Amino acid sequence: MNAVDPVMAGEDFARYGRTGAGIPGALLWLGAVNVAQYQAARDEGTALPGLHPARFAPDARPTIATGVQAMSAVLLELFRGR
Repeated sequence: MNAVDPVMAGEDFARYGRTGAGIPGALLWLGAVNVAQYQAARDEGTALPGLHPARFAPDARPTIATGVQAMSAVLLELFRGR
């Protein structure tokens, strides 16, 4: 797992875990930008658009494939041995 610098971000997702049922939850951060775009922004010191602005344009195929693999791995580990 890679550590990331703290950010001032907020999602409503955290509210789902604050119920009387005590059901655990997790939020995965998934990189969604084309590698070349990411590297160019990093080299230029420019910020990429976040998740909610209209300019957000994920690289769909690898993003979806990685997300499915990550969530599958999490679920397989969660239910392993049950």
